[in-house]
Amino acid sequence: MCGIAGIVNLNGKPVDKDLIVRMTNTLNHRGPDDEGSFYSNDIRQTSSSSIGVGLGHKRLSIIDLSEAGRQPLSNEDGTVWLVCNGEIYNYKELAKEVESKGHKLKSKTDSEVIIHLYEEYGDNFVPRLQGMFAFAIWDSRKKRAIIARDRVGIKPLYYYFKDGVFIFASEIKAILSNDCVKREIDTLSLNQYLSFLYTPAPKTIFKDILKAEPGSLLVLEDGRLHESQYWDLVIQNNVDTHKSEDVYVDTIYDLLKEAINARMMSDVPLGAFLSGGIDSSVIVAIMSELSATPIKTFSIGFGREERHYSELEHAKVIADLFKTDHREFVLKSDIVELLPTVVSHFDEPFANPTSVLMYLLSQETKKHVSVALSGTGGDEAFAGYTRYAGMKLSENAQMVPKSLRKFLNFAAENIPESSNGKHFGRRLKRFVNGSLMQPEERYASWMSVFNDDLKSELFSSDVFRGGVDEYLRSYFNNPGILNSQNKVFYTDVKTYLPNNQLEYVDKMSMAHALEVRVPFCDHKLLEYSASIPYNLKIKGLNTKHLLKRAAAKILPEEIINRKKVGFNAPLGIWFQGDLKDFIKDELSESNLKKTGYFNHKAVNKIIEEHNSKRKDYSLHIWAILVFQVWHNAYLN
Repeated sequence: MCGIAGIVNLNGKPVDKDLIVRMTNTLNHRGPDDEGSFYSNDIRQTSSSSIGVGLGHKRLSIIDLSEAGRQPLSNEDGTVWLVCNGEIYNYKELAKEVESKGHKLKSKTDSEVIIHLYEEYGDNFVPRLQGMFAFAIWDSRKKRAIIARDRVGIKPLYYYFKDGVFIFASEIKAILSNDCVKREIDTLSLNQYLSFLYTPAPKTIFKDILKAEPGSLLVLEDGRLHESQYWDLVIQNNVDTHKSEDVYVDTIYDLLKEAINARMMSDVPLGAFLSGGIDSSVIVAIMSELSATPIKTFSIGFGREERHYSELEHAKVIADLFKTDHREFVLKSDIVELLPTVVSHFDEPFANPTSVLMYLLSQETKKHVSVALSGTGGDEAFAGYTRYAGMKLSENAQMVPKSLRKFLNFAAENIPESSNGKHFGRRLKRFVNGSLMQPEERYASWMSVFNDDLKSELFSSDVFRGGVDEYLRSYFNNPGILNSQNKVFYTDVKTYLPNNQLEYVDKMSMAHALEVRVPFCDHKLLEYSASIPYNLKIKGLNTKHLLKRAAAKILPEEIINRKKVGFNAPLGIWFQGDLKDFIKDELSESNLKKTGYFNHKAVNKIIEEHNSKRKDYSLHIWAILVFQVWHNAYLN
């Protein structure tokens, strides 16, 4: 895993070598093992086609630790150059293919095959890659740049293109090293951030900086940037509903085993995160089956006060069963000290509080290994979230007279909400309210934190915009998907998974130069899941039905059927303890006026209602707090 950065100047100016160094130095945490750069300043005063190019790379050595794997890498004659972040799991097979066509490989690194595949197949080569990646190619013969991001969005890639200057990088902070890039907030992104706790691709919080979307290919040629999608998740509506469940179960197991085996390739120590939930447990079980030595496993938990958040005892069951080399960490870090550091690694507001736990887990894990497998994506691939069962139940609820549903919604509003991590009251209200909506509105309401009414009160200027959930609707209302539950699956994979789950896994692990691999995000596994009848993924209201059956081959029943806890931060405890005074200070009237976006009375009302336990506003307060911390660091 690595950090990449680069500039293509189409404005007749050479690339400043010191600037490339500054950009790549901001990415030291992503690649502390090695570094490299490439420059091609083809500047001719009489030529309108003068182009300056600079590529930079920070390397985390995982495959081929020798100097031969140093990037940027080139083809045999030095006319095509590459910087890549990620892992290509089928590189050995691809290496044989390009060698059979006469290409000579200089290294045993997985990235080098990308160059020669491009030479052989042009822009159509990207679908041949299996893995997680974000890369940039400079073709000096054709004067064109090609950048691409993996299918699901495991690895990040940002870019800026304005006034003849194209800049790309693994993180926004590298792009901000350029004086030409202004730090202006995109107000639509700010609205979306409050709704979803992240800024959705292709936008970022900064007006002129964009995210490359998952499965996208961008080509810079003849002064223009062309974007296309080389992959999408295709939901199969007309599937064979008479196929035996056993066939699906066996295929899921085989595909998962194949995905895990591919992700165990490494020339450095490797391990796995272990929560004790079904996703991480099945990964550890299969890894143990494939490995001749005990798997190193890592878990994070909490003390007595936050015990209902902790899954350490369940992780220990799996560790003991498969005789792993297991390490547990109990959360003790000062959240007030830690929050600014965590926020700085995202470069834009990101308010999923689980990111703090991932930061600490990665920090401890890196002391022992450089690669860790994670169960991220299992809930999306096999319908593990409560919203999957909720959508099914809501559709059944349509048979209940609307007048009765309205009465139940009114009654539910009087149910008290808890901020101690057990969100039954809040979820019941959202479900009952959702039963009165159309499926796309229901899904958007479930995925949103601040609704339009709250935002209209909160914003202190004309920043408020309603209808930001159009971003979700554009995916949910895909005309090729007929079933509402499949619409949830598709929309989650295209939005929530890359922009939320994979975002914090990448940023928090790479803050410590730890490479995290995610077998459940294997595109072949996701494509197979898209071919399964949805009534088999959820049996009754039992989520992950088929995955549980596949896991039953290797896991004990107590793990498979136990109640889902989830990897959640103890916000309620933090708010009552370490963060209490910090929130009071950061969200004071004077500090809110400095940033100029939020109305102090509205913020104070949210805090008061939360403290009185009338409403669970823990995520709302956290989102405002994160924004204030971010704004202080990046814009003040």
